[in-house]
Parts: sequence; structure tokens; C-alpha cells
Amino acid sequence: MRSLLLPLLAASLMPWSWPLAAQETAASAGPEGSSQLGTIELDRAERTFAVPGRFLVSAEPPKSDADVPPAPGDDLLEYLAVKRDGYKAYEALIELDTNAAAFNLACILIGFDADRATLPEYHFDPTPLEGDAAELRVEWEQDGQWRRVPPARLILVEGEPVDDHDWVYTGSTFIGPGDYLAERTGALIGFVHDRDSIIEHRRGIGLGAPHPPRVNRALLPPDGTPIRVVVRNLGPGEQDAAAAPDP
Repeated sequence: MRSLLLPLLAASLMPWSWPLAAQETAASAGPEGSSQLGTIELDRAERTFAVPGRFLVSAEPPKSDADVPPAPGDDLLEYLAVKRDGYKAYEALIELDTNAAAFNLACILIGFDADRATLPEYHFDPTPLEGDAAELRVEWEQDGQWRRVPPARLILVEGEPVDDHDWVYTGSTFIGPGDYLAERTGALIGFVHDRDSIIEHRRGIGLGAPHPPRVNRALLPPDGTPIRVVVRNLGPGEQDAAAAPDP
């Protein structure tokens, strides 16, 4: 049922979405099956889409001055990505140039189905989540070459990079007519099991750890570098394919 309701909700939140979706097979550029949904580049044949954005956290270490407030994501990292000007930006690593309705519609167009997903019962729920498996990568150009990094590697738990790349589509939920939770909070991709998020980490990252997850600044590009997040719907048999950073 949620797989039917969420597209309708997306249409109510973003009235221009359905004309775009109807025309998405007629791409103006790129290979067959590719199209544009606002800022999102869709490739239904490959079951992928890419969204431009930026890191909210500086590659430079935070200042030690106690009078300087922490930057977004410095101390309370709970989300990989939020929408543009999303409320949860203060807990996020990346801001994407889209909104939640468009991001969720892109997920649906590449085959994700919320009816196969479970939502967390509560914030920080340790129960593993069910859902269509997603492969995520963060990409940027640096020194004339493209770097492609699995996003979990950008997160430190107790000082160590995370090596668990199991993400699932959960779809978020709505709490009233036209009141889509992901749109309200801006949460697009999370990892501490929050009902707000559209994509979540299956087992959660840092749940139960003594200290909250932090940013792996050693992998961040120079401040201001444009990036994009690539989402791929993994088909049957691909769920166990481990993502690995470029050498």
C-alpha cells in the first residue's frame, strides 16, 4: 500500500513531478533510458540515479576554540544526506540539490518498492531493517580524476572507518495528508534508523557505540568541491556485492 501512496503524496507535494515522470523515457541527451528529473539524472535501464550536492562538513579539522560552535555534522552525525536547506542539516554530512519528493520519486522510478520495506519502530531502533537493497556512492572530480567512495567509509565509529555497505530503501512515511515526513525534516539518507529517511542503513551505523559517529575527514575533498551521490537499485543476487573505494 505504501508503494501506491508515496507516489501520490509526491505528486501532491511537487505538482510538476508527474509530467516529468511521464516524459522521462524521452531523454534529451544521453543513452536510451536516461532522463532528467529536476536536478536528478535518471537511468532506468541501469536502475541508477545521481544527485548533485556538496559536503556540509569542512575537510579542515574543527577549531579547538570552545567559543566556536561545531559545524554541521561535527558532533551529531546521523544522516548521510539531506535535501537542500533541510532541517536536519545540522546532523548531516551532505546536502543534495533536490527535495524529498523528487528524491523518492527517483527511487520509485528505478524500481524501489516501499511495500517490501520495514520502518524503524523508534529512533535508534537496533532491529535490522528490511527493504530493497541499494548501492550508494559519493563521487567528485579531484586532480583531473573521478573519486568514487562508498559513503560508509566517510563515517568513523570509535575512530575507525565503517566497512558495512548494506543500505536499503525504506521510503519514509507520512503523518497526515500532504505531510511527508522526509520532506518535513529534509532527511534523505540516514544511518541511525529514523523513520524520516528515504534510504537507511540496514543494521545502522554506530548504534550502541559509546560515542556518536564522526566524519572521516581524511577522505573529504577540498572545501567547495562539487559532488554527487549515486543511488543504484541492486537486483536479486546483487545484495551481497560489497562496495569498495577506488584505489
